[in-house]
Parts: sequence; structure tokens; C-alpha cells
Amino acid sequence: GGDDDDDDDDVGTVRCVVRVQRDRMKGGLAVFPSCGLTITPGHPVLLQRSSDEGDERETKQNTWVLPRDLAAEGLGDVTIDHDMRPDVVYNLLLDEDTRRSTPSGVALLVNGMPCATWGHGITTGDVIKHPFFGTERVVQGLAQLPGWLEGSVDVRGVVRDPITGQVRGLVTSHEETKKMTTELKEGTTHPLRVRSSATPE
Repeated sequence: GGDDDDDDDDVGTVRCVVRVQRDRMKGGLAVFPSCGLTITPGHPVLLQRSSDEGDERETKQNTWVLPRDLAAEGLGDVTIDHDMRPDVVYNLLLDEDTRRSTPSGVALLVNGMPCATWGHGITTGDVIKHPFFGTERVVQGLAQLPGWLEGSVDVRGVVRDPITGQVRGLVTSHEETKKMTTELKEGTTHPLRVRSSATPE
């Protein structure tokens, strides 16, 4: 987009709000005091810094990074609040027109900080690219869940490949997790491993 905050190029449409259960044992949340952003430590953000903030910080300029890594390295305005352990966190999926209009990938600007969305389409960079959450596969997964037509979906866990460990699907309830686990044991379904806790780290 351009410099104008009202530029239509900077505006996208949300297709689905995703409410994700988070295991409190995963620890606290990352907090950026200067902008007020609170986010899971393993959620990619785009670090944008001016070139006059020192050589070490300049190497991180305009780079997708994990907040937990910034906190560990003392780079960026971020701390980990270990007492902040919510049961749920939220992510967004932008609509198809928005995703297709930006072939290089899309991000959501939250309090001035670009944050990764599900289905972002970014295919380069070890931190940001993801074979499931960064592609149309997550869209296909969400489309199978209750609430998709209304644009609001609850996610309670993920289905993983038993060999690679990669995410293959989403589940919406503990009952569904138990059902799929039973089917796996009985060999009546595709050999996928179910993890009951959801994804945000």
C-alpha cells in the first residue's frame, strides 16, 4: 500500500475469525509495550526498524521473526509475560480476494505491527513459511469445521502426520479427538496422529 492510511491497497476483508484453544502449560505471552501488541511467543511478526538503531538490530530489519527469539536476544521492544496464560487466542483468515491480490503474501497490521495470518501465502523464509498454516490447506481445513459459513470457527487441536509430525488437519472438540484416536487405534481411518492441544506457541 501507499503512504495514505486510507489507501484501499492496505485494506483486506476477514473471511473467518478463528478461536484457538491454548494449553496454559505452553507459558506466557509476548508483549510489545510500545504498541500494545500481545501475541503468542511463537507467532511470526515482521520486524521493521530504522537503520540508525545499531548494527545488530539492523540485521533484523524487515525480517519475519518470532517474539520469543527477540526477547531471548534482547532485540526489539518485547518481553515475555509468564503470568499471562489465556485459555484461548485468536487468529484471522483473510478472504480469497485479499489473499490472491497479494501474490507475495499477506499480513495483518495489529497496533502497527505486521503479524502473520493463517493462509498468508508467504513461501520463503524459515520463520514464516508453513506447509499447512501458511497455505490453502488451512483454508480447506477450516472449511470443514462448524461455523465456517458464519465466519467464526473454534479449533481445539490439530491432526499430525505420524511420520513427519506435520499438521494435516484441525479438530473442534475433545470428543472429536477421542473419536479419531479410537479410529486410529482400530485402523479404521487414515494413519494420522491427533494432538489434543491446539497450535499457538
